[in-house]
Amino acid sequence: MVRDGGGGGGYPRSLPSVGDSVEVDREALRDIAKRLQADLDELNGWNNGSLKDLQNNEQEWIPENALGDYNAGQQIAKTFTQAYAQIGSTYSQFVGSYQQVITGILQTVNGYQRAEDATADAASRANAGGQSGGGQAGGGSGGGGGGGGAW
Repeated sequence: MVRDGGGGGGYPRSLPSVGDSVEVDREALRDIAKRLQADLDELNGWNNGSLKDLQNNEQEWIPENALGDYNAGQQIAKTFTQAYAQIGSTYSQFVGSYQQVITGILQTVNGYQRAEDATADAASRANAGGQSGGGQAGGGSGGGGGGGGAW
């Protein structure tokens, strides 16, 4: 991937610094995942004669006996069978990778949601704790009885 020269399609010129905030639009990501899943479902739902058949190792497209009972015809049928298997394997890997992208997007969305929820809960607890006067009332460190060593 090349650097983005302003036209899009590349990676950012620099990563955000520690002081910069990063915002994730979870709804936009959910929408993207939904659209990608619909596209994947359409790919997986194709009918006879589609790439889905190749994924399922459909071998009846060019049966050996359709090409004649001679060596060249049998070799062509084997070549077709191997080609179908290779295309089917590649297609299967593509579909699996496509699903992993969708899963990754959804995991990112859920991870950010959990992080934001945890931050909000922690802030709420800290705020409630500060208002309740929690802390130690009256002097001293609560120490007592002997020992003498610092903690």
